[in-house]
Amino acid sequence: MDKKKIIITGGGTGGHVYPALAIAQALRSEYDIVYIGHPHRLEAQVVPQYKYPFYGILTFPRPKKVGQIPEYVFSFLSSLREARRLIRKIKPDLVIGMGGFISFPVVLMAWVQRLPVILHEQNVIPGKANLIFVKLGIPLMASFEGTASYISAKFFNFTGCPVREKIGKITKKAARQKLGIAQDLKVCLLFGGSGGAAQLNKIALNLKGFLKKESGYLLIHIAGPHYYKELKDQLNEEKNANYKLLEYVDDIENYYAASDLVISRSGAVTIAELMAAKKPAILIPSPNVKDNHQELNARYLEAKGLAKVFLETELETKSFEEVLKLFWQESNQIEDKYNEDKETQQQVILNIKIAIQERFKRGVG
Repeated sequence: MDKKKIIITGGGTGGHVYPALAIAQALRSEYDIVYIGHPHRLEAQVVPQYKYPFYGILTFPRPKKVGQIPEYVFSFLSSLREARRLIRKIKPDLVIGMGGFISFPVVLMAWVQRLPVILHEQNVIPGKANLIFVKLGIPLMASFEGTASYISAKFFNFTGCPVREKIGKITKKAARQKLGIAQDLKVCLLFGGSGGAAQLNKIALNLKGFLKKESGYLLIHIAGPHYYKELKDQLNEEKNANYKLLEYVDDIENYYAASDLVISRSGAVTIAELMAAKKPAILIPSPNVKDNHQELNARYLEAKGLAKVFLETELETKSFEEVLKLFWQESNQIEDKYNEDKETQQQVILNIKIAIQERFKRGVG
């Protein structure tokens, strides 16, 4: 008997792409997965590595200037035609929309054709695309329980946010052996998301100077492709055994496992990955995201006693260093709290599978 076929659509950033891939990986033994995203964004590079069929549709965010509206309308209608063509070609039994403007044409055309559709929202406050589709009666799988405040209970499913399957499954000892890190070091991992973050890079350089005076510490700084060369030139081959600068890593699971503490932004995927890896974190929400998503995400982890949140306006090097020391002292206690937490990745995947099964039972439309 042929497997049922599922289209997963969405992308643009790691915040959409990696949860989509985690869902695909969880479903691949039961369903045939096809991915539709943007031909020139992150998903076009990453998805083929996982051996899923990939189709690209040129989509664009809503214009900010009146003069751009005619061109936007033309491109939007073109994306709808292409979405309809691909849906007819693929003949999916279900469509999973990951939110964002890249998912919009496929989800809309699937709904128009009365195909079963279900959404996944990575942030506490749903994005505009997902809010529109929930109002059309499409159910939503939520990463955070707080999302229930923004949509009808009829369409709300709390599932959690899935992460790449290797995260949280590697021991600290094995990861450090693979990465060549001494077992007795206290390791801090600092990164700003898949693209990096300028403010976190400044913090890293300040901490580098602080740690140079200390012994037994290592700061691993993943700067991101936008900032790496500038930082490398700035450091000018400066030697510091306590500091390691990297551009980007494909095996983030090893770096999570090797670390004792993480300093990062607080995108929804990072929050889910920290929980899966069971790592204490100092979170610095980006002030440049709509609806203050990142601070809400960060406060969720802080409320569980698993993270400390700093707003950029609160950052002072001295106090930050003091918090860093304190957090290292408390890291074992925080890991114990993680072990008590019931929101495991196994449960997240089970919740998603149940929500998808329920969507199939509901039938068309």
